[in-house]
Amino acid sequence: MSAADDVVTLIRELAPSDLDVFTMQEFEVKKKLQGTMVEQRQTTTVPDIGTHTETVYLNVLTYGEGGGGLDAGRARARSFERSEQIYRALYAVYDRTINGNFYIRISPDSAPVEIPSQVGTYDFQFGLEAVRFVEGLTWQ
Repeated sequence: MSAADDVVTLIRELAPSDLDVFTMQEFEVKKKLQGTMVEQRQTTTVPDIGTHTETVYLNVLTYGEGGGGLDAGRARARSFERSEQIYRALYAVYDRTINGNFYIRISPDSAPVEIPSQVGTYDFQFGLEAVRFVEGLTWQ
C-alpha cells in the first residue's frame, strides 16, 4: 500500500467523522463531492540506506463545505474545523504500524491554510511528512 493509503487509514482511526477520507485515486473513480483527500506530493527524497528509512511528503485536503449567502460563514468554519481536527490528530504520531508499514514519525509540516476553490466550496489543506522504515534497502 502507498503512504497515502496508510494516512487515510490513520485518519479514519484517529479523527473519525461522518465525512469520508480517501486517496486521490479513489476520488478520480468515485468523484466525491466533499470529504478529506490525501495525496502524495510530487517531491521525492532519496531513501537513507544507513537507517533504512524514506521520507514521504503528502497533502491533506478537506473540501466540499460550501454554500453562499447567510450560511457561507458556517460552511467555512466547518471545513476549517475538520481540517484542524485532522491536523491535531496527526500532530505527533510516532512508532506506528499501519497496513503492515512501520512509520517512525508522521507529523504536519505546514498548518491548515485556505486554498482557492473552483466550485465555490471552502477548502483547507496542510502538508504531512512521514518517515517510514523500509526493509531491504541496500547499495546497488
